[in-house]
Amino acid sequence: MNPFETLVLHFQNSLAFMESGNYFFLPSVFIASLATFALAASVAQKFLEKPTGDKWIEEKCPVATLTMTLFFTSFVFLMRFHLGVHAMTDFFTNGMFFLIGVLLTTGSAYFNIRARAFLRGYWSDTIVIHTSHIILKNGPFSRVRHPLYASLILFGFGLSFLFLNIFMLALTLLVFIPMMVYRARHEETHLSKLNDPQYVTYRRNVPFLLPFLTIPLQWSIRWLGIIIFLIVLLRSRFTLDEVALLAFYFWLISFFISIPKVRFSYRMKGFVLLSIYAVSLIIPKAFIFYYFIFAMAVIGMRYNCPAMVFYLKLHPENEEIHEPLWK
Repeated sequence: MNPFETLVLHFQNSLAFMESGNYFFLPSVFIASLATFALAASVAQKFLEKPTGDKWIEEKCPVATLTMTLFFTSFVFLMRFHLGVHAMTDFFTNGMFFLIGVLLTTGSAYFNIRARAFLRGYWSDTIVIHTSHIILKNGPFSRVRHPLYASLILFGFGLSFLFLNIFMLALTLLVFIPMMVYRARHEETHLSKLNDPQYVTYRRNVPFLLPFLTIPLQWSIRWLGIIIFLIVLLRSRFTLDEVALLAFYFWLISFFISIPKVRFSYRMKGFVLLSIYAVSLIIPKAFIFYYFIFAMAVIGMRYNCPAMVFYLKLHPENEEIHEPLWK
């Protein structure tokens, strides 16, 4: 066997070792590779682009392209040595994780590249404030103040779902989000030195790190949650994998919903779903409450569900009138 054949065999054996417990491993590798290549090409293009204007303030930050790259490189080592992998025993549940992973990975990569394009020559690896600095308030920046960092957080979540890796998810939550918050806070500290009253208004009205989606997209992700929930009910298995998937999905989409009472409702649903699972370990018939939560989720698409009513009792000033999906 020549060296090339030995290398190919070693690569095949490594893939076989890494994919155990994941029915969609090879498609996940393909999608993650394409998204990563697109992000890397976008960053490389910005490094080659000539900066705009003279620099007024410039500060090196430990959270930069290199440290972000090193963070995501650690995911490769987790995969290579099969660390944190949750072996999936059910093909269909694995498929639901894969679907959400695809949506998060591709959507976040697109959002990141689009936001980087809007920055034009104002993008920098360091924290830079120009003498003629412009506060961008259109495109992705109309949805969230830091779309680049927001998209990378979602990218980390997407990879965690694609590769069914608990360590990836934990690192994204406990390490990467604090990194992005640190970098974003430093940027805003310097932007405040511009003394621009429009920036004060912008900070007050636009979310910090995770964007509010357009109303049609909010309806779409809520209906996707209803569909996934219905599938779980019809299968009547109520495994921890399925319940945790639903709970995390509801918790995650709550950050993209602009109406406070609906946002609160989805966070409560995630908590209640996990609580029902914990109780069902002691009282098996407690699973019946999943059907009640599903009914409340459907009612909440048009009317106030109990969680929304409870929220409005505490915050009566936040009652919003919004158009239902159907009349």
